[in-house]
Amino acid sequence: MNKKINLFGRHGSVNVLLIVLVVVLFGVVGYFVLLKKDEPIVQQLAPTPLLTQTIIPEPTLINSTTSINDNKIQNFYKVKLSLNSGITKPKPYAFDSTYGASSLGNYLIDVLRLSKPVSTESFKKIISFIAYDSTQKFPDGENKFTHDYWILLKPGSAVLDVTKIYKTNELIATISLADQKLLPFVSNPSYCEIDSDCSVGGNDCSSGAYNKFRMFYDIFGCAGMNYPQENTKELNAMCEIGKQYPRVEYTGAKCISNKCIAQNRKVTCEAGTLP
Repeated sequence: MNKKINLFGRHGSVNVLLIVLVVVLFGVVGYFVLLKKDEPIVQQLAPTPLLTQTIIPEPTLINSTTSINDNKIQNFYKVKLSLNSGITKPKPYAFDSTYGASSLGNYLIDVLRLSKPVSTESFKKIISFIAYDSTQKFPDGENKFTHDYWILLKPGSAVLDVTKIYKTNELIATISLADQKLLPFVSNPSYCEIDSDCSVGGNDCSSGAYNKFRMFYDIFGCAGMNYPQENTKELNAMCEIGKQYPRVEYTGAKCISNKCIAQNRKVTCEAGTLP
């Protein structure tokens, strides 16, 4: 009888121990749940991304030195043309044989290795203009092959090597980069900046005030003198129509708003019709 009671008492102790453990476990869990509720809420901020520094290269500034000496941005040249020893005049190209002479522009694109001329006007695809200094000898006849010229190449057409001497069997050309400051004067004979840039003179078939540069033309003719500064209708009305024509002379020139303007006009009526 005592043995049975002892066995029952052992099982009861185990049950009590299990109950105690469960209570303790629930107590611990509850404690941590309550503790978590009481913790302050901390806002998690997204990390600030690092700023990547972008280095922007400095722009290339084109100053007066660069514009004059950098072939890559220059298409304005001075050309000194001369004849090879023993040559008095270059032969015309085959397509110009009827005329007995070819355009100066074609000789230039040939000697400068810009293109081989295939027609009378081949050079016009490459050269915008050819100009000369009117204070030098007039470039006509054989003189035009021993003269200095200023040429402007069309954009993207070519870049010339200023360290090289260009040659054909008949011509020699030495070149240099022209001063960019001369470009407005060379491209427009009426352009000026100060009074001393201007003088009274002729420009092809016109008379007035101009700077010293002139455009070169192989062939041109005049049907009388023009006076661009004058009103033609008013000028003709000063003379007897059909019997006289006006001749204008100027004795001075000024630079006004970057344009040469002839001064001190004198009009005379010449007998006859316009020459």
